[in-house]
Amino acid sequence: MKRIFYHILFWIFIFLFILDYFVHEYNTIDALNLTITECTIYAIISYTNLHFLINRFLAKKKPWQYGISIIAFLFILFIPYHYLGLGKILLYDKEIETFVSFSLNYIMFILISFLYWYVLLYQKEKHKTLELENTKLQSEIAILKSQINPHFLFNSLNNIYSLTLNKKSEEALKTIEILSEILRYFIYTDTNKPTSIQNEIEIIKQYITFHNIKKNTERVTLNINNTVDYNKYEIIPHILITIIENGFKHSDIANNKDGFLNFNINIIETTLYINSSNTFSPKEIKLGIGMTIIKKQLDYFYKDNYTLSINDENFQYSLALTINLTK
Repeated sequence: MKRIFYHILFWIFIFLFILDYFVHEYNTIDALNLTITECTIYAIISYTNLHFLINRFLAKKKPWQYGISIIAFLFILFIPYHYLGLGKILLYDKEIETFVSFSLNYIMFILISFLYWYVLLYQKEKHKTLELENTKLQSEIAILKSQINPHFLFNSLNNIYSLTLNKKSEEALKTIEILSEILRYFIYTDTNKPTSIQNEIEIIKQYITFHNIKKNTERVTLNINNTVDYNKYEIIPHILITIIENGFKHSDIANNKDGFLNFNINIIETTLYINSSNTFSPKEIKLGIGMTIIKKQLDYFYKDNYTLSINDENFQYSLALTINLTK
């Protein structure tokens, strides 16, 4: 409907432009009739080229046939135009001047219809390219997630097994309970639809509790601005939890008495701020699958509406992420 509206506006403009010329040469009725006649001729030229000649030849990569058809169409259209006397009424008395003027107008509307077709083609190709890129990116994210979740599950089951061997049944039961909540969140949350930030925070708290049992350490801090109502804001699922998981995976708090792992979450106006910092051993410098997922999700869902900076100097890793939640 929008395209039809633009077509109507275009022909209204052409109609008024031509009418403005004829009203100075003829009476109102004749001026209207001549304007309608000339607009009809230009419309025939434009839409024949747009819907027939271009599709039949140019769209099929037959430029020579298209050029010949354009010339042939010019003469076919000019014959009735000339013998009906429209050339003398609308343009000039002399045949050569009439043909030259008619040809110029003809070429102008051929070009207009061609440019219109080319713009539509460009938009269509651009849209198709974006769709292919988005589909590819979604597939990559899905593949990466399929790699990280089984890895997390395998490590968790090993941890539960070790707890049972050490006769820590209460801790093992608590770990199984928390693990079931985490896995339920991973499995049943649609990664393409935003979820409440509060949901992510709750699963993060569970995740930290899970790892405190697993690593037997309390040197993990989670700072959240409790004055913010996180239920009012949404985020693509698993971004925050993946940052937390990445911190636990590469930190050395389990075997470094001076090690630390800190997370900070806050919202100021409509901007989400996430900061993560931890110590790590020399062998843990390489980033894992988790950060690859985060970057791809951020690029796909937030494009230019986020900033991400990472620093890993002096065996301390820090991550700072901001997301504009209004976009």
